[in-house]
Amino acid sequence: MDHLLLVNDGSIDLSNLIKENIIFFGERHINSSDTNFVRKIIETVEPDYVLVEGLGDLTLLKKSDKIKASKLEEDSLYYGKLTKWWIDVSLEYDTPFIGFELVDRSNVDGDDWATTFKAREEHWIKIIKKYTSSKNYVLVVCGDTHLRTISCKALGQASPLYKAFPKATFIRTPEPEIE
Repeated sequence: MDHLLLVNDGSIDLSNLIKENIIFFGERHINSSDTNFVRKIIETVEPDYVLVEGLGDLTLLKKSDKIKASKLEEDSLYYGKLTKWWIDVSLEYDTPFIGFELVDRSNVDGDDWATTFKAREEHWIKIIKKYTSSKNYVLVVCGDTHLRTISCKALGQASPLYKAFPKATFIRTPEPEIE
């Protein structure tokens, strides 16, 4: 079965996603409307894990991990305000929240957008597969641009996430930066 691509236009019936093994949501970072939609997904689907780009490489398995992380200074966090935002959201749920960002980019050969996007997304695929290898239900939250469906010079090829997870459901923001 090919992946399912939806747009969060307010008409998605989340109850239809309950049996989905993996759901990707492309967010506009620090957008309360998108975050509220993530909350609705979590409350409807009840995933076993929530993987979030914005958490950097933090692993928040238990409430105690989340409380400890919430006490960290914003400027010490990988994405600063964005990471703090997702730590705060994680505190609302018992579900483990996992950061999957490639924070050490010392082995990335180049610093242009296309090269770094490729390296990051390849890293993400490895991490995501670790959590989706069994019968876990997983919600993956990343910037919507990482769910691009077209190639472009600046960012390289269309997102490799579609090919890596062909049975996943992908939900994009109604206002993407790129198709």
